[in-house]
Amino acid sequence: MDRLETGILTLVWHRILKRFNSNSQLLQSADQDINSAAAIYESLEEYVKNMRPKFEQFEAEGKLLSGCEHYEDEMKRNRQRNRRYDEPGSAPEVELTPADKFRTATFLVIIDNLVAELKKRKEAYATVTSRFGFLRTMKELPDDKLTLSANQLCKIYPGDLEPSLSDELLQFSAFLKTELAERYLDSSSSVEAPVLSEIPSSPAPSEDSSAPSSPVATTPSDDEDMSFNNDNELHEHDQTMEFENNDAMKLESPEVRMYKLILENKLETVFSNIEVALRIYLSLMISNCSGERSFSILRYIKNSYRSTMGQRRLNDLILLSAEQDILRELDINSLINDLRS
Repeated sequence: MDRLETGILTLVWHRILKRFNSNSQLLQSADQDINSAAAIYESLEEYVKNMRPKFEQFEAEGKLLSGCEHYEDEMKRNRQRNRRYDEPGSAPEVELTPADKFRTATFLVIIDNLVAELKKRKEAYATVTSRFGFLRTMKELPDDKLTLSANQLCKIYPGDLEPSLSDELLQFSAFLKTELAERYLDSSSSVEAPVLSEIPSSPAPSEDSSAPSSPVATTPSDDEDMSFNNDNELHEHDQTMEFENNDAMKLESPEVRMYKLILENKLETVFSNIEVALRIYLSLMISNCSGERSFSILRYIKNSYRSTMGQRRLNDLILLSAEQDILRELDINSLINDLRS
């Protein structure tokens, strides 16, 4: 840590990886849905974009962390290339300062590449969110847009949804505004999905107690430095952080609460198509573990002996290799007989 460049990159990657790790844990939870995943990617992309104009801040903090005030290029002699008398382009070369060179060649490259990758991952959910995004905001949507969204969804799933979905959505939108539905959704949200910044660190004191009430446990931001007076405070903080991380996995999306509202109140016969639509949406997985496994085994499938393999056959072989546990359970003889017939 004796170079200014190392100090700056340490601070930049510490912030980025800390945010990415927190969001990754939430995305890998079993009860996440695609609308929430798209919102998480959008907020993470905006967070990385906002880091772009903060190079001077990272530079000042990097000087304190590394204890070095100068870039490595400042210690080197600038080499000037000799020009021939007949060489075209006699304009002088633009010389950047070591700070500007590190900013344009390293810092901005990291930020722009991360933004591009996040945007690419977010676009993978665009199709599904365009189909089911109205479920989250149906209370605020006007009737014509709600009907249009219902008709489009019926065209995509004609074998599962009936044209009466639009009428059910109009009634269900009004039903969500009733006292029964609002009380159920609010209680479900407050009991099973506590807000992270409002999780109490200890039980509330009694009214006759003279001790002051305990403060609300909040997660410190990345810019705040944390200090503890003794080991007990550090242990209490670790317990609070663990409690918050566990409750983060219990957050329920509005679609899950609406689906539970229908099931627990036995409203399947009244909103049968909405129940099917919610079931289709909630059964869609947001994990990309299968794709990562397929990519890792690519070098075993497409080797030098299979260099002329087509894309369709390659995809099929990768899928068979990635899901080999399911493949071993299949009855090959019955498949052969089906193909033979």
